[in-house]
Amino acid sequence: MESGKGIGLANIHARLQQLYGTEYRFDVRNMMEGGAEAVLSIPLRLGTGEGETHAEKAGENQNPDRG
Repeated sequence: MESGKGIGLANIHARLQQLYGTEYRFDVRNMMEGGAEAVLSIPLRLGTGEGETHAEKAGENQNPDRG
């Protein structure tokens, strides 16, 4: 585990990895003026599309040549 990462942050990373593989971003950093900043980016999933992301669904509809 990296220095400065507690068990809570490690658990968050593990859960995001389980849910989204490499398709997520989660960063926490100290701000120069004080405090902290957290950035989270995850794929948009609509309805019950069995795990498909919005981009995957849109790609299927926009490109009829895909296999």
